Amino acid sequence: MTAVVHDIRHLTPRSNKTRSESNITHLARHHSGGSSGDWSTFWPYWNNTKGWGTGGYHEIILRDGSVQLCYDPYEITNGVGGHNSYVYHICVVGNGSFTDEQERTWEERSLLKLKQLGIPVDKVLGHREFKGTNTACPGIDMGMVRNRLRYLQGKGSNEIQAPTKGGTDVNYLTKGDTGAAVKILQQKLIKVGIKLTADSSFGPATEAAVKTFQKDNELIADGNYGPLTQQALDDKIFILSKYVPKPAPPVVKPAKVETIDPEKDRQPTRSLAAEWEEGKALGFHDGTYPHKDASRQEVNAMLVRAYKKILEEMKKEKH
Repeated sequence: MTAVVHDIRHLTPRSNKTRSESNITHLARHHSGGSSGDWSTFWPYWNNTKGWGTGGYHEIILRDGSVQLCYDPYEITNGVGGHNSYVYHICVVGNGSFTDEQERTWEERSLLKLKQLGIPVDKVLGHREFKGTNTACPGIDMGMVRNRLRYLQGKGSNEIQAPTKGGTDVNYLTKGDTGAAVKILQQKLIKVGIKLTADSSFGPATEAAVKTFQKDNELIADGNYGPLTQQALDDKIFILSKYVPKPAPPVVKPAKVETIDPEKDRQPTRSLAAEWEEGKALGFHDGTYPHKDASRQEVNAMLVRAYKKILEEMKKEKH
């Protein structure tokens, strides 16, 4: 059963330098030294008393077995003085006594990080095992802890995959991984225009594709698919999905503007010139612009006037 991961990386302060994940060679186990607590209770001590601008651990395993994900692997935290540049830190809340849920989560998370970061079990150390330290942390027999990890790796527990996004954790994929999560990554890379085959295998081609995307988006080009790369890739796909080229506006031909040529339009057509002059004499029109189109109402008015004119002429002839 996968542990519940509370991603609080957007809340945690940071002032330390970063590193390439390839420089991480050790995983450290810590305990909190108290029977309870979480990030919110640890931070005031780190910041106000210690003067730190970055917290002590990458992950904190709470008493119920859930995890607070505090920092990404490439961020340097303050877990063990003088050794932080190459160590990934996990703290188990407690003081020599830990719940079964916490131990299951510790095994799950540590095996996952050993695989992702390429760390051998022999490099899993308790805080007190680092040179120059003087502490009881992590409050447990680390020989027993390492033996348990070796046993689980021997049973295939090193095949634990990072949960897919949709829960509270994010994907973390690297060269050698296979499965549905890798295929989804490949399909996303294809969507942003990178040539790749979605074969569900994180091989050299996929690693090169991830590096290309990282370089193009000003990320550390390590070829690993971590949370920052995933966020940048998802953002890129979102932007592309929202961009729909607008169709070119239709070409509207300007309306033909009828112009009047005063000289031409004052001259009737030769074959109709006689009738035009006769109509003028009868008062049907004023003699101007014979080529101008007439509306229905104008034609009607002309016919009515002509009819009345005819009637008048007939009355005159009777008298």
